[in-house]
Amino acid sequence: MENINTDRKILYGIDMYFAFHYQKEEALNFFLGIENLAKKYLQTNKLRYLAGDYVSREMLITMLKEDNLNSSIYIDKSEYEDEFLTTIKFFKEQETLQFCIFFQKKYSIKAMVSDIFALFEKQKFFYGYALESDTLEGLLSHNICQYWEGITPEKENGLFWRGEYHYKNDLLRYVYHLNFISQRTLNLNLYNGETLNEWILKNHYGTLTDIGKGAKIWEAPEAKLNEINDFLGESGIVVTWIKPKPPRRLP
Repeated sequence: MENINTDRKILYGIDMYFAFHYQKEEALNFFLGIENLAKKYLQTNKLRYLAGDYVSREMLITMLKEDNLNSSIYIDKSEYEDEFLTTIKFFKEQETLQFCIFFQKKYSIKAMVSDIFALFEKQKFFYGYALESDTLEGLLSHNICQYWEGITPEKENGLFWRGEYHYKNDLLRYVYHLNFISQRTLNLNLYNGETLNEWILKNHYGTLTDIGKGAKIWEAPEAKLNEINDFLGESGIVVTWIKPKPPRRLP
């Protein structure tokens, strides 16, 4: 993503995963839907497109029609203002797709999530999360599983969430302040015998708000994130959690 100006403060990045059995026509329809989403929020038809390199809209459509796309698709404003950036990546072997939006605080997270679910209304939802950062570079680095100081939590292995683990059934990458989770994930059993849903409510670990498609926003208290991730990591439902090493015994 060269030439992207990261001076302006991008506060939020939403990262979401859906089931997707790759078909050229459906992939093209998703591209057109994402393009319309960008036009809606930016209120402009002047967009730029990146798929490995900057390409014309016509070339990108041809790549999708010919199933010749080997990278993520990026769509943003033609001027280098970084006000709004969407990305989508198809993982064909895993039959899933990753969809991300990076945007400034003036846009509503709940409105964004509602629009994303409307776009992917026929796709099975796995999970998602939102992060904050002062830089677009930091959000992008975390998104592609590269450690970034100030974003990647201390107990998260920022180099692990790759390849086949871009989704793993209904498990979570990590628990952040804002998480988008399915009812299937909320029904997972923890090692104490409770479901995740029961455990959250019983221990006052934040709020659960319906957002459609049987999914909820879990707003977890930031002061308790280490505590939450330790317990859920031990329960086996947080994939990138780093288990603390036992203290070394002196000889």
